[in-house]
Amino acid sequence: GGAQGLDRSRGGLGLSLSIVRNLISLHGGSVPATSAGPRKGSEFTICLPAAQMQPTVGDPSEKLDGKPATAIAGTKVLIVDDNEDAAEVLSIALSEMGHVTRSALEPPSAIEMAREFQPRPDPA
Repeated sequence: GGAQGLDRSRGGLGLSLSIVRNLISLHGGSVPATSAGPRKGSEFTICLPAAQMQPTVGDPSEKLDGKPATAIAGTKVLIVDDNEDAAEVLSIALSEMGHVTRSALEPPSAIEMAREFQPRPDPA
C-alpha cells in the first residue's frame, strides 16, 4: 500500500519500484524479483523484448508527434529519489530502454545536476 512506500524502516522500495514496473510493462517487459528471505537481499531482473525493426516513416499509426515512435529513445531523464536502491533500479530500467539517465538523492544536488545535465526534450 501507499503507507509502506513512505515507511523506509519496513524495507520496501516504495513508489519507485511500482513506477519501474509500470514503465517496463508499457514496453512489453517484466521485472521478476527473487529473495532468499528477510535480510538476504533481493534480486530484480529487467526483462525487455528484443528490439524490433523500426517502423516505416510512411505509417502514421507508428508515429508520435510526427516522428517515428522510436525517436523517443535517448531522452535525458533525471531521477530524484531519496532511496538509492530505488533510483538505481529505475536508472537501469530506463537505460535499458535507450534513455540517458542521471540520479540524485536530494533536491539541492538534483537542482545542480539538472543545470548541468539539462534533462529536457530535444526541441528539434
